Amino acid sequence: MSQRTVVLLGAGASFDAGLPLTSQLAERIVARFNAQRPPVRGVQELNFVYSAMIGHQGEDGSDPLRAVNIETLVSAVRLLQARESHEVAPFVSSWKPGALGFAPERAPMRHHGRALRDAVERSITDEHFGGDSLAEVIADIAMEANEPPDASAYKELEVALLQAIREELQSIDTIDYLQPLADLATSQSGGLDIVTLNYDLAIEKMAAEMGVRVDRGMDRWRAGFELTFMPTDGVINLIKLHGSVDWELVGGRPSAVQPPGIRVVEPEPERDELDPNAPPRRTPGLPWIVVGDREKLATDGPTLDLLNAATEALRRADSLVVVGYSFADAHVNAAVRNWLAASEDRTMTVIDPAWPAFDSLETRGYLARAYGGGEREGEPGAPPRLAVLTQGAAAALGTGLTLVPSTPELTVTGAWTTDYTTGEVIIDLGGYSLDQVSVTAQQGPHRTTHVYASAEDRDRGQVNWFSGPNFGHQPQGSRLHVFLGPDQIAETVKLYVSGRDLLGHRRFAITLEGRSLDGIHPESLSR
Repeated sequence: MSQRTVVLLGAGASFDAGLPLTSQLAERIVARFNAQRPPVRGVQELNFVYSAMIGHQGEDGSDPLRAVNIETLVSAVRLLQARESHEVAPFVSSWKPGALGFAPERAPMRHHGRALRDAVERSITDEHFGGDSLAEVIADIAMEANEPPDASAYKELEVALLQAIREELQSIDTIDYLQPLADLATSQSGGLDIVTLNYDLAIEKMAAEMGVRVDRGMDRWRAGFELTFMPTDGVINLIKLHGSVDWELVGGRPSAVQPPGIRVVEPEPERDELDPNAPPRRTPGLPWIVVGDREKLATDGPTLDLLNAATEALRRADSLVVVGYSFADAHVNAAVRNWLAASEDRTMTVIDPAWPAFDSLETRGYLARAYGGGEREGEPGAPPRLAVLTQGAAAALGTGLTLVPSTPELTVTGAWTTDYTTGEVIIDLGGYSLDQVSVTAQQGPHRTTHVYASAEDRDRGQVNWFSGPNFGHQPQGSRLHVFLGPDQIAETVKLYVSGRDLLGHRRFAITLEGRSLDGIHPESLSR
């Protein structure tokens, strides 16, 4: 049976099309709100949320630039709408003032002063203007001064954020680099299933230019009915888990008895703004996009139906190519985890220029250790089921769609120097880079011997008893020099070169045949 590939896209897949990553999108929207004149309603609340999240991230010395992305920003805005009914509310003794919203713009204090002065003068000169009237003026001023913040501001801010997200994702630059997806859809039996977390229209635009049909399922989705995507030759099944900028909610928000409806909004035709007979522009509705950490599994709308369809698309495949996704969504990670665990024949290729170091404690680090095929306790690991290309989508998409995970090719050779009586061995590394490179040696089945980084260290007896000399990061084509003790030269020695790449520990053996010392005594070589 031929291999079937399914593709998972994150925000990084659209970055080369000129669209922002999630953190950049949040920054753009904050700048957009603050640039508008006169100031728009909600800008104070937005500034409060954004700055508070950055400040909190930096309190323990963490990188503040990683504090906010569009998902966490919208989640915070939604939490503050329901701050009193939220499950954490009983444990919060007091909210920061800005969390309650900001009161409407009040009249200047000089206006209040004039009103109070006029009221006092009238109470003295006008017999019909009594003390009760003066008290009413004072009460009005006090009531305005103590007017509570408007709690509806955060609700209005959420709507404005969703609309701003849609507008920011409209401008798409080059999409040529996405063409390998169309090529795979036409060459692979049953077309191509693409599961995407993006709301933008980069894939749709590319497919239209390439003449490839796209099925997104929304033309047939109905609440309460199963949504299926059938494998079809030459067709891209585009499963947009988190919605799309051109989907809108129909009939307002769903109620206890009224299920939601979703419609696909067709682009409006170009029009002459000066034409008096031109029809008025349609007022856009609220985009149906799932934004925020807490709402990814909302039961209203097609979210769960799309997730089920994505799970089914995974079941049909034995190869998964992940592009530009940082593995930050728990429900998506669970689907990938379950898919990998269900069969040892399934493999995954990840295109990610920000793939972390091997010892990372995030999801990507655990995947590397489980499926990278690295050495385990001195023994070779299982065949690798994960490959990583540390490049962007534009550079690596074509390669990634056809790459089969395998143990990286590394050549390690070693030889005595011409003057082998010095105990110096030259080791050449070829194929790819390694981190934390170390060299150890063994004579016989149970005898570990010393390896030195220099002749001086050998003469001083400076050796790490456990790992031998550590050479740190070694790029492709590196040459290492190590020194063995004089008692080792005449015997066969096995050197072990160890290191790690992004996906696992690697260990390679070099056998050095002993050399005759031709009458030279080892003791004469020691100093």
